[in-house]
Amino acid sequence: MGGSFSGPGTRAHGPMMHFLAFFIFSISVFTYFSMWSQSGLMHVEEDGEDRILFPAWYLDWAITIPAFLVAIGMVGNWSISSVVGAVGSALIMLGLLWFGAATEGAYRFVFWAGGVFFFGLLAFLLMAEVYRAAKRVAGKEASVHAWLNYFAIFTWLSIPVMWLLGEAGTRAASLHVEVVITAAADVLSKVLLSVLLVSASSAATKASPSPIRPTR
Repeated sequence: MGGSFSGPGTRAHGPMMHFLAFFIFSISVFTYFSMWSQSGLMHVEEDGEDRILFPAWYLDWAITIPAFLVAIGMVGNWSISSVVGAVGSALIMLGLLWFGAATEGAYRFVFWAGGVFFFGLLAFLLMAEVYRAAKRVAGKEASVHAWLNYFAIFTWLSIPVMWLLGEAGTRAASLHVEVVITAAADVLSKVLLSVLLVSASSAATKASPSPIRPTR
């Protein structure tokens, strides 16, 4: 089953979550700047039409989603195997979706189906940890951990959905609609998850007993 991801001595995370939020938002700033400057875009010609893809988003998610999962695992006191399973599922999902986006023809939907499978596996692991953490974590941290998992599933669901509807898939949605919805979900997830992580960190710090200093 694997050992505990965070032992009793690491429950008070201190400023770690603040640093994590800062790094994630820093990555996002440069991600959106690269897209605005056109360096984070890729043009793929298929059947005489130009498809616009966003590799900068996939690189961003490949860094920030595992970082969020590790942080959520610390809040919920996940086992190491649970963290590895969740991070691995997220990375495989993103890899499959990117390869599918860069593939021409109907074959790309095979990659999409694989990405959806691993998203489902990730969602299952997150929901399973909500149930397990309820027995391991008490007080405000348990509630915050549950909301972290719910928000993560809800906002990250936009990735495979907008892949299917956007430029990478069926193109049922216009480019502007795809960009607006994906960007809104991306920013919303990072803001909500960061706020909840900082809240959990503060709760853990207050709940941790102060160190006993020897008296002279």
